[in-house]
Amino acid sequence: MENMLKYQEIDKAIRKINRDCENGEERKVISKMSQLVKDAQNRSIALENNAKDLLNKYHALKNSYDNTYAKVQKLVEKDAANLSAGEINSIMNEINSLTSQLFNNDKELSALNDKIKSTLKDFENTRNSAVKARNLYKNAKAKYDELNAKYAPMLEEYRKEQAALEKTIDKTLLAKYKEKKHDNIFPVYVPLTGKMCGGCRMELPSKSIDKLKETHMCTCEQCGRIVYQK
Repeated sequence: MENMLKYQEIDKAIRKINRDCENGEERKVISKMSQLVKDAQNRSIALENNAKDLLNKYHALKNSYDNTYAKVQKLVEKDAANLSAGEINSIMNEINSLTSQLFNNDKELSALNDKIKSTLKDFENTRNSAVKARNLYKNAKAKYDELNAKYAPMLEEYRKEQAALEKTIDKTLLAKYKEKKHDNIFPVYVPLTGKMCGGCRMELPSKSIDKLKETHMCTCEQCGRIVYQK
């Protein structure tokens, strides 16, 4: 049991190192910046598609405007001297209708132009945000890798110690330990404290105490840890 507890203590030290690395500021920045870059990429794609749609609409309206303007010019250039009053009146009505259409087209073109400018500005801001996020990610990643490299020799030494201890630990004890640990129960083996579980601090029922006296070990019904008697 002594070596099993040593093995568990080493695991505790390994978990602390991993927890410090994963919960450190660098790791938080990496996670946040990764999401920001991803969001910026999705936003950029959406803006690019929107810009294409706006440009297509702009070109379509521009063509409509140019065609309407050409019709007006053609009507204006007609020689009124060779036209009857009825023909002149008809041409004037058509010119007025086309002019009204040109006015509406001009308003739509102006509105589309503003939307295009706004989209391009949004695209530029998104691109700048992505560049900034990538730089922050790069710096945080370098620090995170440096931290991992610092702890790597220590972790390797701990794992060597555990490998050596495994050869001396009762297989049943070790199997139970790994099973409980896999279920996110840690520490697995805890001492009896008075009549309480040394893990969750809940008082053990009489049947568990009786089993503990008999086998020197029992499972806490509250937290699932294995309580041993010192």
